Amino acid sequence: MLVQSMSRMMETIGPMSINGVQPDRPVRAEGRAKDVYDQMRDQFFVAGPFVLHGEVPELLAAAWTIVRETLFVGDADRGRKEAIAWAVSQGNQCPFCVDAHGAARAAAKTNDSALESWARSSASAEEAASVTAPQDLDRHRAEYLGTLTAFHYLNRMVSVFLDDKMMPVPSALGTMTRSMAKVMMGGMIDKAQTLTPGESLALLPKHDTLFAWRPGWAADAPNVLSAMAGWSAVIEAEAAERFAPTLLAVLDERFSRWQGGIQLKTFTDMEPLARLAILTVEAPYRVSDADVAAAVAASSSADTLAMVAWAAQKASRRCAGWANLDS
Repeated sequence: MLVQSMSRMMETIGPMSINGVQPDRPVRAEGRAKDVYDQMRDQFFVAGPFVLHGEVPELLAAAWTIVRETLFVGDADRGRKEAIAWAVSQGNQCPFCVDAHGAARAAAKTNDSALESWARSSASAEEAASVTAPQDLDRHRAEYLGTLTAFHYLNRMVSVFLDDKMMPVPSALGTMTRSMAKVMMGGMIDKAQTLTPGESLALLPKHDTLFAWRPGWAADAPNVLSAMAGWSAVIEAEAAERFAPTLLAVLDERFSRWQGGIQLKTFTDMEPLARLAILTVEAPYRVSDADVAAAVAASSSADTLAMVAWAAQKASRRCAGWANLDS
């Protein structure tokens, strides 16, 4: 009962932390968005990192699917996957996700320094190459790398569009909110033990398979492989529909050379949307409300959301490649 009450509270106050984009309130959602939120309420809770995608329901479905099918379900220990989410979030300097998944890690009583070091190092090609992969990576490769990929993506979306706090309450209440978060996330972990892999895949729109990314490391877990394919295809299709091929090609070429960190120290003389895309990949923790507002003013909030999602997806796929050290 307590966890249910807290979940309802988070659905009410969570959207207050969203900046720049304009999703409808989840209780007013229709069509695909309503179907996603209904499953989210039943199996987790309606959380801000998903709601921020709500202006484009296809992106909402993609974000929910990639997290559900990697972190929430499967054979790997949930606490260890929460440790991966927490460590990746540390590497990306995402306070919101550090707090949320730190609470889940604490609730699961997980402490695995080797696993966490591996996950944290994946923000940089050089650092990833210097860290030994966890001993059981092969046994749970799809779920571990899937969770790592999902959070390199989600950290960036959160850093761009959400406030730093998981709960928008005064800092003086920090101890209380951390305790509440631990209780709630522990309840969510218990709830997920009954979930069936693959149930979110039907929420994805039909997509052009030419856009789908099917990493070899996910081959042993069909639900993870399908989630990666659907998530990437939806995001790529939205970008192809909204943006000039020349813009995407220029950014894609830059991102293909990215090795972690900031490639250029200055971002002058760039169009706002391109600047925001580059910051999303290279330094999401440096994105300001002014950066987002400039991109929205130059395009629209839906286009800004789609561009950030596209850039975040590109970054997360590169980070997964660095972490999968034998690829």
